[in-house]
Amino acid sequence: MVITIDSIDAPILKALCEKAGKNEMRMHMPGHGGRNSDGIPDSLFKFDYTELCDTDNLLDPKPDGMISRSEHMCADMYGALDSLYSCGGATLCIQTAVAAALRFCGRRNPRVLCDRVSHKSVINVLSLLEIDPEWFFIDELTEEKVLGADILVYTSASYYGELADSAAICSLCQRHGVISIADNSHASHIAFTRQKKLHPLNNGADFVVDSFHKTLPVMTGGAALHIGLAMTRFGTQKEIREYLLSYMRLFSSTSPSFTILASIDSALAGIRAGIDPDEGGICRSFTDSARALDDLRKSICELFNFKRYQGTEYDALRLSLFGNYDFGKLYSALYSEGICAEMFSPDALVMIPFFGFSYSDAERISAVLRRLAPKFRAEPVGVNGADANATGIYRRHIPLKGAPAYEMLFAPKRCVGLSKAVGEICADVYAVYPPGIPAIVPGEIFDAETAEALNGAVKQVFVYNVY
Repeated sequence: MVITIDSIDAPILKALCEKAGKNEMRMHMPGHGGRNSDGIPDSLFKFDYTELCDTDNLLDPKPDGMISRSEHMCADMYGALDSLYSCGGATLCIQTAVAAALRFCGRRNPRVLCDRVSHKSVINVLSLLEIDPEWFFIDELTEEKVLGADILVYTSASYYGELADSAAICSLCQRHGVISIADNSHASHIAFTRQKKLHPLNNGADFVVDSFHKTLPVMTGGAALHIGLAMTRFGTQKEIREYLLSYMRLFSSTSPSFTILASIDSALAGIRAGIDPDEGGICRSFTDSARALDDLRKSICELFNFKRYQGTEYDALRLSLFGNYDFGKLYSALYSEGICAEMFSPDALVMIPFFGFSYSDAERISAVLRRLAPKFRAEPVGVNGADANATGIYRRHIPLKGAPAYEMLFAPKRCVGLSKAVGEICADVYAVYPPGIPAIVPGEIFDAETAEALNGAVKQVFVYNVY
């Protein structure tokens, strides 16, 4: 089936196409006026408008305008009460959700439980709101831990493809009246795959962040904040939407990108067009890509450890390679072959397939890996060889606390070399990026293990200046 602009229902894209086709003289921002210069393609500027009477405003959209219509269509696709687009990535969505949850829980100093593998944007917004979180690891979350909490923030899909048990987490939160915020940034696609039941919205999460640009054909910065159906306990859909928009305006640029919005709109329209009505909302493209990836894994199973995830729900559209290799060198070798992986760590290499990943793409990667991987075999790392993971998002080590995180935000600080930071109180968030999962957060005390985890990624750090 050939998909064209006329054949899909994408209100933002269609409105911008119509406006761009009028050949207007753009005497307004942005400065390029919709015209190319120095050989730059027109397509880069065509949909780059500002907020005009006929282009709408993302942060104050018309009830029946193109943005609201597209957002409501998105909410219907995901099964949300409502959805709000972001041109500031998942970070803006997380900031908005945390601030809104603070308002809805009705307490100025709430008890907030935070998944330790949360993105650093979570720590930053909590610090801005003067909230000192209590850390937990998902597989250690208990009834006793949740009892008495007001807000719980968790990551539902790791960089390596692990999918959290959202059903169990959300059930705990619902039993104890806790507002749940799920950072589903790396798995927005699963709502349209055979794993759709694992999407947090299908398990009762109150707020869900989907970072579209990570796994959908959306421009960088495109994301959405979904409102769960259970949020009606705090008010009507319209009331909750207005609260979220007020907080989004607090953190967002006043000039969101229409090109990003158009890419969100067109990507979701393309997915809707590809949904098989006989498969319960599953998009054919994702199904085909999952099968191609499964064939790829089978073709290289003798080279890499795919048993790592036995007993764990794993994203079928993520390719994580574990084993005894020098993954840094393998990453570079793949790059020289035109295959650019997402990231590598001491014991893994991660690839995020693009939308429309096919059998021919899988065959190309398979052939290159079979040829290159044996050249980069290394000695086993850690105690359990391929199963060891002393760094990255699986670190279980939490440094001792020396002060509340928010007190460090504007505290006096000084910059020191990483090796000299041991014993000092950290005054910023430090993480290896990607994946951006903090090894240490403000207020925690640098120790030798944390310094070793950051070694090579960070040279100098800010510490609390107590002198």
